[in-house]
Amino acid sequence: MVSSQLIEDSFTDFQYCQLEAMAEKTRCTVNENLWFNKNGNINQAQTQQFGRKTCVFQLGFGRFKCER
Repeated sequence: MVSSQLIEDSFTDFQYCQLEAMAEKTRCTVNENLWFNKNGNINQAQTQQFGRKTCVFQLGFGRFKCER
C-alpha cells in the first residue's frame, strides 16, 4: 500500500504503483478504495483528495490527473 504522505508529496507515487502492478503482474493498492490491476487499469473511476491535491481517476488505461 502506498502511504498517503507519499501521495501528498508527489503524484508520481500513483505512476509508480501503476508501473509496479504491470511489471509484477499483480494488484497494487494505493488505498482501500483505489488500486491498479495487473494491466495497469484503475479499479473504478473516482475523484479523491490527497492533502492539497485533488486527483481524478478515469477508467481505461488507468489514466489519472492530479491538481492542487
